[in-house]
Amino acid sequence: MDKVKTEKSMLGIQRFVDVVERLVLCPINPWSVSPEDRLLGKYAQRNASDAMEGATVKVFPSAGMTAEQTKELMDKARKELMDVTMRAYYPM
Repeated sequence: MDKVKTEKSMLGIQRFVDVVERLVLCPINPWSVSPEDRLLGKYAQRNASDAMEGATVKVFPSAGMTAEQTKELMDKARKELMDVTMRAYYPM
């Protein structure tokens, strides 16, 4: 939320008026009944899945994991991310 407030104040400095900040709870995957939240969840799921490899390809091997162990862990994480029974949100 601090980042949003900072961006709001920066917009105010640039003479934008009536800037409104809004906290959106984004589902981690498309489990929601709401069509809007379901679409948001699809995008969030895809984004997390795509970012996963880039975030782990250097970190886990430098922590002592083999390439096979890293791939296995990423596969498990992707499988959990696709599980729509996991009903979680993250703030945006």
